[in-house]
Amino acid sequence: MTALALPDAVLPDAPGPIQTLIAVTQRLATVIMAENDHLRSRKRPADARPMIEEKGRLAAAYAREMEVMRKNGGVRAFGNANELRILKRETSLFQTALDDHRKLLERARAITEGIIKAVGDEVTRQNQSAMGYGKNAAPPRQRSAQPTSLTLNQVV
Repeated sequence: MTALALPDAVLPDAPGPIQTLIAVTQRLATVIMAENDHLRSRKRPADARPMIEEKGRLAAAYAREMEVMRKNGGVRAFGNANELRILKRETSLFQTALDDHRKLLERARAITEGIIKAVGDEVTRQNQSAMGYGKNAAPPRQRSAQPTSLTLNQVV
């Protein structure tokens, strides 16, 4: 998978801090939406590795840009009303993509935990010794549990 192209320039001027933040926000939202589509299509998680790596780089760039602006008077000190309006719109789209991403990850985690619990319960059930009495009404001797083999089918 190749890296996704940056969106067309939103503002024609040389990129300043606001324009850079807008571009990073757009790109980060695009990568997160692509990852969301990947999660919805139930493709192999390993295939999303390039998106995850790019998301990490973009998140670090986003944090750096926000920190620069915070230390220097906030976003209002760097942009005009039009730029701030564009940033607000892009940030809203970004937040929507993040909320969707969180929901997808929570759902995947719940499914995974359910599968792991079901496998553990089945292994426990198979390893339980029969309860009751043995010869001459004596409790049965405890035998050490035999290892339970577990086979998982893997699609490559």
